[in-house]
Amino acid sequence: MREGQAAPSWRITANLPVGSACPVAWKWDPIEMNEPTSHDEPAPLDENRRRVISDFVDVVEIISREMVQVASRQLAADGLTLLQYHALRAIWTSGPALDMTSIGAVTGLTASSLTSIVDRLAERGLVERHHDAKDRRRIVATITDEGEALMQRVRTRDLETLAILLEHSPTEDLATTLDVFRALHDRMREVYAPGKPG
Repeated sequence: MREGQAAPSWRITANLPVGSACPVAWKWDPIEMNEPTSHDEPAPLDENRRRVISDFVDVVEIISREMVQVASRQLAADGLTLLQYHALRAIWTSGPALDMTSIGAVTGLTASSLTSIVDRLAERGLVERHHDAKDRRRIVATITDEGEALMQRVRTRDLETLAILLEHSPTEDLATTLDVFRALHDRMREVYAPGKPG
């Protein structure tokens, strides 16, 4: 990726509807993942559970890859790359004003790579860069009305896309699946302690 390199792991954000894994319905944000901090021995797997987990891994990988492709095409129509989208979304959801370090903490991108990404967003009129009112040494980015309107359109499109893809799935099944992914996310943070040293 020319604009920067995302971390190799991803997290599901609260407004789930798969960022450089998948902003079409689920939003995945990159996070730093350290070596496992848990020293518990994994429970032995019976053959059926091993098979189900193996199938689960395969399905998640396939869905993630295909959702990235869909997201890339849709965002391209808006004139955005996935990395630009991640930066814009971070400012939109975690603002109102973020410096490069703060955007990097949300997206997993380096401050140096974010400079060019945010510059391009500013050229599009989607964000504005200015000195922080409380600390003139800090340069922060805020989303513009045009940028917010774009994010609202993307959000609406995400929900519409997922509504179509999931129209044959009972609500109860979706709620159960959501519980599984939330538990998986919590366990990942517990075991791998993302963003923490060592």
